[in-house]
Amino acid sequence: MMRFILSLLFAIACGILVCAYRRGWIIVTYPCHQHTISIKSKQKKEIVVYWHQHNGWHHEKIIMLWSDDMAINMYHIVNRWLEILDDEQITLTRVALHSAIITPSGSTAYLSFDSSPLPQQISAYAKLCIVEGLLKTIRQNGITVQDIHLLVHHQPLVDAHLEFAHAWPITGFIA
Repeated sequence: MMRFILSLLFAIACGILVCAYRRGWIIVTYPCHQHTISIKSKQKKEIVVYWHQHNGWHHEKIIMLWSDDMAINMYHIVNRWLEILDDEQITLTRVALHSAIITPSGSTAYLSFDSSPLPQQISAYAKLCIVEGLLKTIRQNGITVQDIHLLVHHQPLVDAHLEFAHAWPITGFIA
């Protein structure tokens, strides 16, 4: 009986350790493997975030760390833009950007959100202004892409008013 209890406790302990290792709570490194960490240059940069509200364009200047990797910069810029939309209560629920990817050619970007940044009950023009604010924010902060795909959970964003099956040009549509 005692042997059974000890083997049960051992199995439970092993299961907990394996689970913690698989979730990344425990990190195991071996001394024979040399790991090199590349630190890319980062510097502070002032970015400008744009949004449309109450029939006018607004902007806010924010200081952030700027990297050599444009995809990382775009990820942080879009998340700051989403935070402002949430603060200004333009979006009804908090939306986060899961990933920002730029193609190797640098011409196309893919932004994948956890949910749609466009509230379903607002007008098509208001939705277009939200998208235009995103495009203007990316364009004005030196991210040099020509078009952007907007995705939700890595699938094209679905909306009743606007079409997101194809890329949106970074130049936008509103003058």
